[in-house]
Amino acid sequence: MVIKRKSFDIYTVSAGSYPRIGSVRGQALRKLWNSYGEKKINNRVVPQEIRVAENSMAEEILKEQISSGLDIITDGLVRWYCPISHIAGRMEGVLIGALHHFGDTNFHVRKAVVEDLPEWKVPLLADEIRFARSVTDKPMKAVLTGPATFCRHMENRSQKLPRAITGAYVEALCHEITLLAAVKGVAIIQMDDPWLLHWPNEWDYFAGCYAVLYEALQRSNAHILLEVKIYGSKCSHMLSNLFELHCDYLGLDCVADPQAILRILQNPVLLRESGLGLSIGIVDARSSIMEDPYMLERIIEPLLLYMERPLLLESSCGLEFLPRRFAKEKCRILSETKRLLVKSALYKDTVKMYERRKETGNE
Repeated sequence: MVIKRKSFDIYTVSAGSYPRIGSVRGQALRKLWNSYGEKKINNRVVPQEIRVAENSMAEEILKEQISSGLDIITDGLVRWYCPISHIAGRMEGVLIGALHHFGDTNFHVRKAVVEDLPEWKVPLLADEIRFARSVTDKPMKAVLTGPATFCRHMENRSQKLPRAITGAYVEALCHEITLLAAVKGVAIIQMDDPWLLHWPNEWDYFAGCYAVLYEALQRSNAHILLEVKIYGSKCSHMLSNLFELHCDYLGLDCVADPQAILRILQNPVLLRESGLGLSIGIVDARSSIMEDPYMLERIIEPLLLYMERPLLLESSCGLEFLPRRFAKEKCRILSETKRLLVKSALYKDTVKMYERRKETGNE
């Protein structure tokens, strides 16, 4: 399935991670990881027994997302220790460092210890996506860690300037994007970059990084969409800047910032002039309290008046911190919200409008 830019529809999408614990396979994988860590095996060489356990866990999570009604899925990022070590830690010139807090959360990530300019040497995600496609023919989302977040969790032990290091990291991501673009079934490449809004003085630089990434994707496969995912902080004050980014979709955390949708409705010209699509993080991935799909439908429905691209519904961020049964229910809530939106009169009117445009050639 290819998401057509000049069309209208609604898709439910995985935001990335999914709980691994909650099944026999998950417990077995955790035990193997503990053993793996004790032996201090190089992260770039994964033992076969761990690879088999990870594949088995990924297959279970893929099927669970499908049964929950998601249209575009991930493998749950089951192989990831953290967003920094799994991406930057696989690059030459970067070592995996000590644990520290991921922002003001209780989540810990490993620092990226930079000894030389990061360089792409091995596939970061492509092999994992290929395995997922061997399990299901559902369209996939690939998740990469964005440059601003990498920069925040970098420890520079080289003699290089931070911008030179970040630029090399972006170049390595471009290599991976080119590889992902050739993998059948990838619909979206998501750049997870929650720290993007925390560098206001460096905004122009990071915006330039996304211009480079987007150009690399366009050269490789113009049908795959680039989503920039922001979460964990308010974004309303930066909406005008965000809508100028070179990408196809903005992934907004409307749980951390409930005013985001209202600000867009107050200034719909942002959507029309930018041509960007919205990926709305509408269910709380950090809370076990369940949302009411009818309330979500009422909040989202006014956006249908202004959408120029298909609307994506997802959780505020990855679901890995929730108990397994709650994560599955959150996915079901997304699917139910979509069902209610599709039944609405506004949705039907919007579809008819797009059909008329198509008939008259005014797409």
